[in-house]
Amino acid sequence: MISYVPFTVSASERVEAPDGEPEPITDDPDDDLILACAVDVKVQIVVSGDRRHLLPVGECRGVRIVSPQALPAELAGEGSQLDDSALSKDAEKLLRRAYEAFNDRDVESTIATMHPKVDWPNGMEGGRVRGHREVRDYWQRQFTSIDSRVDPERFEPGPDGRIVVTVRQVVRDRAGNLLSDEAVEHHYLIADGLIRRMDIRKGRN
Repeated sequence: MISYVPFTVSASERVEAPDGEPEPITDDPDDDLILACAVDVKVQIVVSGDRRHLLPVGECRGVRIVSPQALPAELAGEGSQLDDSALSKDAEKLLRRAYEAFNDRDVESTIATMHPKVDWPNGMEGGRVRGHREVRDYWQRQFTSIDSRVDPERFEPGPDGRIVVTVRQVVRDRAGNLLSDEAVEHHYLIADGLIRRMDIRKGRN
C-alpha cells in the first residue's frame, strides 16, 4: 500500500504492481517495487520513514519521497524549516571541495567526494547518471562540448536533511562565447560522509 498526496491529504490507495522487474534505484528490491508502483500510477508524493533506502533517493521520475515530518511543509510548498545548525560544516566543506575540483577539471578528485552509488543529474543531455563510472563518462562528454563553471554562493539546510546550495552557473562554448549565466539551486543528499544524490532546481528570484 502506498500513501500518496495529489494536492491535499487523501486516503491511502491500493495499487497493482507493474509488470516486469522494477528498475534498481535503491539497495532494496522491495523499495524499488514501491517506487515503480508510485511512478506507474503517477502519484506525486510518497511518505516514508526509511532513511536508509527511500529517503536518500529524494525524487524519482517526478515522485517526491519525503518523511512524515517534512510532509506538511512539502504540501505548503515551503520545505522543512531547519535550524542553521542542521547544516553540517563537514558537509559544506565536502561540497566546497567538490566545486573547487570540478572547476579545476579534476574529475577524479570530484568523484572522490561522491558515494559509489551516487545519483547525479545529466543536465546536458537529460536523465540521470548513477555511479562513479557513469558520472565520469558524462563529464568527459560535457567537457568536450561546453565549458561550465559553478561557484557556490549560499549554503542552506533543506528538506529531509538535504543541503541546498545556490550557485552561479556560467556556461560557454568551446570558443569562449557565453551561452548562459544564471543562479541555480543544487539540492544534495549526503550519506556516509559522501554525496549520495544531487538535483538541480531553478534558482529563486
